[in-house]
Amino acid sequence: MKIAIPIDNKNIRSTVSDTFARSNFFALLDKENGDLQMVENPFKDMNKGVGVKLFEWLVVTQNVDALLAFEMGYKVQQMANDANLQIIIVNEQNKTLEELMNFMGVEPNF
Repeated sequence: MKIAIPIDNKNIRSTVSDTFARSNFFALLDKENGDLQMVENPFKDMNKGVGVKLFEWLVVTQNVDALLAFEMGYKVQQMANDANLQIIIVNEQNKTLEELMNFMGVEPNF
């Protein structure tokens, strides 16, 4: 399972972004083998249609099959449901990527 996690900064101690589509970066975590890649969000500064473009990019280009977020727009949620992607909602702010990985029992491999 490859999970897209919106993060504020490009490091393992970064907090999960408060917003999904406008986050600065995404951690792409392969839960099976711990592979971790951090990529810049190429759509964060667009005026509109950010969620749709980002979703397509994550699914088609980055091959994710799960989305993790603190907050996610309705349209992205709908698209994820239509594509049978798993949606994981974090209910605590200020969680770090490292804390989430520890909680999931994943050792980073990067």
